[in-house]
Amino acid sequence: MIEGTLAVASGSALIALPLLGPYAIEAMGAASQSTLALQIVMQGIVGGLISVVALIGAVRTLPAQVAAQLPVFTPVVALGLAYIAFGTIPSTAEILGALIIATGFVMSLGVLNARGLPRPRIATRH
Repeated sequence: MIEGTLAVASGSALIALPLLGPYAIEAMGAASQSTLALQIVMQGIVGGLISVVALIGAVRTLPAQVAAQLPVFTPVVALGLAYIAFGTIPSTAEILGALIIATGFVMSLGVLNARGLPRPRIATRH
């Protein structure tokens, strides 16, 4: 599991460093120590490490159809966490987007059909 995390993080760093490096150095010089520490923890450990390990764990344990859809649901979870953790009120467009994503997520799992009705269960013979 750690090998996969390292592969994802290393690839991202190789792309981001040449493109963002000069801007990042300037911005880090202007930021306070507490802001830098918070960014390192939240983006480096929580966003960079824990999220990848959790996704790899999900892929191993959940059905493929569910695990493949999890990254699509990320904005909805982020909106909810921002509201809970920081009291950030989502805009109307963000709420509408979250509803569209959630509906698509539920439909992709086969729970609802295009009319929003539960899918009929088909009897199978064993």
